[in-house]
Amino acid sequence: MLTILLSISTFAVALLLTSSDSKVYAVTVNKPLFSVKLLDNWAYANAKLQNGEGSGIIVIPTEFSDFLANSNGDYQKLLENLSVYSLLIADTSYPFENVPLDIYVQYRVNASYDAFMLWPKKNTAIDGKKALKIYGNVGDNSTNADQMVGYYVFYEGNPYRLEFYATENYYQKYLPQFEKMVKTFKFVK
Repeated sequence: MLTILLSISTFAVALLLTSSDSKVYAVTVNKPLFSVKLLDNWAYANAKLQNGEGSGIIVIPTEFSDFLANSNGDYQKLLENLSVYSLLIADTSYPFENVPLDIYVQYRVNASYDAFMLWPKKNTAIDGKKALKIYGNVGDNSTNADQMVGYYVFYEGNPYRLEFYATENYYQKYLPQFEKMVKTFKFVK
């Protein structure tokens, strides 16, 4: 009887802890160049981006998983219809080497199909490596999203980008979750 009560009370404590921080890590995604822990309410797919922009994953809240069923593997169509998504990309298509990080960030902004109005850049770190974080409004864009946050970093000479896009309605809801996942991003060494 004591064992059953202990199990029930341990279960109740676990439930209380889970409900106070309802988003827990569900899966660790291991790619050849990086790994990241995803929250239990986010789904992912291997990224197949236009113009061979690198390899990585597209991450979306499961709230929008009906778009996955209707995308037929067309990732550009998927991104055009989503209100929230993230791209975690090893940008293997970047043609230059040994450039300053802020030049790479400017390259990415200029190469985008979207019109960015950038807010100030912030120095930060990803897995202990110097990174830049940018915020921006996205206008005249190829997706529904109108706000973005991006982290850009080099590791062993290769650029990486961790980007979050959302409409104003979903930005505040999902940005903290994206930030939590970014903290788990690790380079494969």
